[in-house]
Amino acid sequence: MAWGGDSQKERFFTEASLSLPNLPFQCRDFEAVFEAMGLQYSAV
Repeated sequence: MAWGGDSQKERFFTEASLSLPNLPFQCRDFEAVFEAMGLQYSAV
């Protein structure tokens, strides 16, 4: 993976959940993150 350890993975999901309004806070699913990014990009 792109990160060196669990702390970086945790940070990725924490930052994603804080910056993407359609993503639940405890989400740890890459597909959900990328779907939320796509929705934000389309301004849906």
